[in-house]
Amino acid sequence: MRDEQTPVESAVPAILLVESDAEVTEAFTRAFDGEFAVHAVASGEEAVDALQSQDFAVLVADYDLPGMSGIEVLEQSIQAAPDLRRFLVTSSSDPKLVMAAMNRARIDQYVIKPWDEAALRIALRRAAETRATLLEARAQMSRLRAQNMALGQKVKERTREIGEIAERQRRLSVIDGTTGLHNHRHFRERWQGEVRRCRRYGQTVALIHLEIDHAAKVQDAGPGATDGILKDLAILLRSSVRGVDLVARFGIREYAIVLPATPKPNGALLAGRLSQCVRDHTLKMPGGALVTVSVGVGAFPDDGDTSSDVLARTRSAMKRSRAVGGNRVYIVSDEDEGLLPGQEDAAPASEEALRAFSSSGGDYGLAGD
Repeated sequence: MRDEQTPVESAVPAILLVESDAEVTEAFTRAFDGEFAVHAVASGEEAVDALQSQDFAVLVADYDLPGMSGIEVLEQSIQAAPDLRRFLVTSSSDPKLVMAAMNRARIDQYVIKPWDEAALRIALRRAAETRATLLEARAQMSRLRAQNMALGQKVKERTREIGEIAERQRRLSVIDGTTGLHNHRHFRERWQGEVRRCRRYGQTVALIHLEIDHAAKVQDAGPGATDGILKDLAILLRSSVRGVDLVARFGIREYAIVLPATPKPNGALLAGRLSQCVRDHTLKMPGGALVTVSVGVGAFPDDGDTSSDVLARTRSAMKRSRAVGGNRVYIVSDEDEGLLPGQEDAAPASEEALRAFSSSGGDYGLAGD
């Protein structure tokens, strides 16, 4: 079989005539050569060879051939040239012969000798036009498939680009541009989700809220001068908690930390560590003063029935720290509580408070525990 490719249909369709009678061959060539490019061979074997190397629009085969019959030649041409139009020429009108030619050779035309030149000319024209139309339709389908594949690839690439853009936009919508932490919006969603989960499964989630002390000095320094402090503090906080915890920028100088599956006393111990870490890193204000933080600690369900209640009470605890000068950790309580031990300028806590923290599950631990 010839290499599968779309043949280029010439201006003059080519006809392969398989005829052993030289007179018939001469008469056929004289009648149709010019309108068609007639290539004549005398045997089926020659016809098969010609089909392997050349492209023809129509194959006209006489039934009575030496060796291979005309039906056999036409039948073999199906594999060699599937798009070829096939004519069988015979002096017999035997219905069995006609049926064999139709079933085995898939002929398009059955021609009885002697043929009518005008009728045969019309039949040859129609056969050539039919093949040309078929080849053009196939070429068009091939072009459409190539275009569809290219379009499909473009759609895939565009879909990927849109996905990447959407992901960037999603990240930008929940990320604070200055610190790189999650923003207030994302904190609200995460905090509410954690509270719902704890309510369903009977678990506890702790919340730490902290604010940079001496807000007036920070505000007076201007946004550009304080960006470095905000970024450094964000890095410090994020590196001091677990991977499952959420550190978010809550306001201009406020941060919030969500601690899943953490009792409030353990959250309070972590808050004390964070406050100490801020002092140990000796971050400085633009005027030279050391950065310290006021911290509040709460938990659900200990400190409220809803996420809003716990958040409000935790921020109130933070504000109590700020009200007494900052650099302290307050935990939510039904009463105004004393300060946690170990805080600079803090009043010592009672032994009962220390025992309560120790018996609640031990140290929270820093990142990597």
